[in-house]
Amino acid sequence: MKINRDELFRLYMEWVDQVSEECDWKTKFYPEEIVHAIAHILENNPSLVSGISKQNKNIELGLINYEGFCLKAIKYEQGISIVDQWDYEVEYFNVDEFKSFLNGESTIEDSNGNRWNMINHSYEAIPNEEAIMKFLSNFKL
Repeated sequence: MKINRDELFRLYMEWVDQVSEECDWKTKFYPEEIVHAIAHILENNPSLVSGISKQNKNIELGLINYEGFCLKAIKYEQGISIVDQWDYEVEYFNVDEFKSFLNGESTIEDSNGNRWNMINHSYEAIPNEEAIMKFLSNFKL
C-alpha cells in the first residue's frame, strides 16, 4: 500500500487552516483530533491510497445494524478488528474468537459503554451466513 503523502499533507493543512479560521481561539491540536482528521481525509479521498489488492474488497463486515452499523468487523492479515459506530477499535480477535462472538459466546463493550452480544439481536440486524462465509473466505493466518 502506498499513500500520496504530499496530497495528504496538503489536505491536512487545509483542515488545520479551516479549523483555525472557524475557531480562532484554538492554539493546539491533540493527538486524537489529528488521527481523526487524517482518517477522515483518507476515508473521503480513497485515491490517496494505492496498491491495495482487489481481492481485499471484502475486508469489512457489518455485524449489528440498527439504522447504521453499531459494530463492524475489519479483516486484517493476522486477525479481525471490531470497531464501533464511532470508529473506535473495541476488540481484536483471531478467527476462532470471532466465530465465538458470532455464536453469542462472548460480549463486546463499545467505546460508549454499550454491551453487544450477537444472540440478543433479530436476524434482520445481523449478517447472514453467506456474508459471514464470504468475509471469512481466504483468511490467512
